[in-house]
Amino acid sequence: MKFNVKALETVSRDFFGTYGTPKLLGSWFFSELGTQRKEDVFNALVKRCRYENNEVGFFEAVLSRLEKKADPVVIGGTEIPKLYLYALLSELFPGNRLHAVKTVGELEKIAFVRAENRACLQQVMDEFPVRLSDHVIRQSRVSEAVAKQYLPFAGELDLSGKPITFDGHFKSGVLEQMYQNRAIFLLDMACPVYCRFCFRKHKGTRKEKTPSRAHVLAAVDHVRTHPAIREILITGGEPCSTGPILTPPWAAS
Repeated sequence: MKFNVKALETVSRDFFGTYGTPKLLGSWFFSELGTQRKEDVFNALVKRCRYENNEVGFFEAVLSRLEKKADPVVIGGTEIPKLYLYALLSELFPGNRLHAVKTVGELEKIAFVRAENRACLQQVMDEFPVRLSDHVIRQSRVSEAVAKQYLPFAGELDLSGKPITFDGHFKSGVLEQMYQNRAIFLLDMACPVYCRFCFRKHKGTRKEKTPSRAHVLAAVDHVRTHPAIREILITGGEPCSTGPILTPPWAAS
């Protein structure tokens, strides 16, 4: 992978100068480096990883482990903080695009496919749509937990359990209620990314239109006439978005 050494070095020094604190990166990290001075952290890290005065070699080692989807990324016995890796990936793979991914080939171009999922992954994607953002893709390269949340996997075809958990509880418009004291307001039907565990992945609501102001007012009336409801969870896709693409029509009223 080609990279601009000066750019990555600038990102590194800026990152540690801003976020280089034990509270954010962990006291263990600074104990290994032997310093807590922000201006010394990057050089101390490079030295600790056995690449003193060799920033090129250090970045090559980091990127090599990222390409192998290593989690955690460990160099010279030192674990590299994930927050720092995110900063490097933002420089290497910039952008804030959204991706509607329909084939395994498309997924491989922008993210990655694990060998154990390959045989049935297209079936998973045909059954349950995949939407990703550049930000999520960057994080998936660093964190196994993030990858499991957003990238499709073979286990989604497991039919055990109750796949349609909320059927029978849908009221109307924006309102869903599973418990007497709690209601859910689905204020928007457009998600920039799809979580693989989302209860809506099995439902037709993914294809429904965004609720109108009348739907919202009807849901409010339902809550007003049901005093047992003590909590409202506002959810959906991006119910509080102010972007031009995802702003629901009721928000402008």
